[in-house]
Amino acid sequence: SSVFGKFGSRSKGGNFVETILRSARSGRPVRVVSDIWMSPTYTMDVAAVVDELTQIGATGLYHCNNRGRCSWFEFASEAFRIAGVEAPIEPVASECMVRKARRTRDSSMSNSSIETILGHPLRHWQDSLRAYFVEKGPSD
Repeated sequence: SSVFGKFGSRSKGGNFVETILRSARSGRPVRVVSDIWMSPTYTMDVAAVVDELTQIGATGLYHCNNRGRCSWFEFASEAFRIAGVEAPIEPVASECMVRKARRTRDSSMSNSSIETILGHPLRHWQDSLRAYFVEKGPSD
């Protein structure tokens, strides 16, 4: 649910974090949905979990996501805080936003099966977001 990483999606022009940071640089208030919940998940963490599962020979189907859940607004606000961006950010209801596709109100997932198999908890999304900023390096 809601994967972010250094290279982002080519078809979407990057990832949500980079998109909102670009929006913040425009000087206009950034409007972000506050009533849709998800589990932000860092691509490097997914890769590490897949590697661990492969190493132990695990089979089956699992949800792989960082711990915790938040709204898109909370995620954007945390990204601004970590990046040191001071820009106006406004929470908005999903019905006020024009979108190409309807979104489910809560796409957050449990990763308890993977944590049980691996024997350790996965990283919290806030810790992973901080790691993302370290990996990507300084902003342009």
